[in-house]
Amino acid sequence: MGNFNHKGGVRTSCYAILGLILFISIPGFSHPVSLNWVEIGIEDSILIVRYKILAEDLVYFHRPGHDEYYDYDINILDSLADVHGRLILQNFRISDENGILLDHSIDYVNSTLNGEKVNIMDLMRYEIQYRLEYKMITQDWKKLIIQQTLGTGDIKIPVVTFLSVYNGENTLLENVEVQRDEIMTIYPSGNNPRVNPSKLTSSFFTISESGIRHELTIPVKVFYSLLGVSGSSQITPERINSYFLKRNHIYGNEQKLKPQLSYFKTLENSRNTGFMYMDLFYPSQTYPGEVRVTWTDYNWHFRWFDSRISANDSTFLHTFSRFQPYLQWESSIDVEKKN
Repeated sequence: MGNFNHKGGVRTSCYAILGLILFISIPGFSHPVSLNWVEIGIEDSILIVRYKILAEDLVYFHRPGHDEYYDYDINILDSLADVHGRLILQNFRISDENGILLDHSIDYVNSTLNGEKVNIMDLMRYEIQYRLEYKMITQDWKKLIIQQTLGTGDIKIPVVTFLSVYNGENTLLENVEVQRDEIMTIYPSGNNPRVNPSKLTSSFFTISESGIRHELTIPVKVFYSLLGVSGSSQITPERINSYFLKRNHIYGNEQKLKPQLSYFKTLENSRNTGFMYMDLFYPSQTYPGEVRVTWTDYNWHFRWFDSRISANDSTFLHTFSRFQPYLQWESSIDVEKKN
């Protein structure tokens, strides 16, 4: 077998295909998707906002140039991180009880990107972290109004934002999903939305010619409960692959497809709560024109979850639960012609 790292046609073709997958943005909730983790700490009349994204957002929103192997210049991405920070400030809006936008600024930007270049396949491995400050007029606040409008500009990217708010030692909100354009009101009394962990799970299936991709973001404690483990030291790629092989059955053209874990990452906040992000791929030798997906594992913390499925330039929603643990999909495209 040849060396995959050589500068040959096979490598170029592979990355060209991946590039097309990355840059095609399908209307609705399809891949690509921007994942945003936001933690707000209230200190007197100052809101300290720790805002975290994955480096792939710099490509989704700003479309930098790349070489023929889809390698991106780190210096250019670092510059775009600053540009993206200003975009976040424009779109992550916090107002007081009178609807007046709070004065805001970027305190610093921190990136885990390193080296001279990064490949398109590795972008999701790196984080961009922002520290933002919002200033209230008074410490005696009645409510805060939060709105996320990121992804509604010229480049329409589905955005998922997980929000936590802490007032000193008091938890006002923790790991609640803020929908794009949704207005969320936070009260100092702590009488704020509490969301079932199932609602905090983001699941995206993408059906393509080469197989099925599943991106899953799930609360860490919930995933631990499903695996029967107590901490991150017990989480290994082998254990994750084994779990999905046994609990998440995916069939393409009546053939069972085996999961391959592309990447996983634990994203925790200062209170040691957070999410597990996993990217799995189920390769298929032929175009999966008939797909059946089954999820068999539920518990008291995880009774159901919504999943968005993207296929043939369309997207639909399915809710997995004990009462409807599987979905069935059949392509309207002639499978023989596709293959």
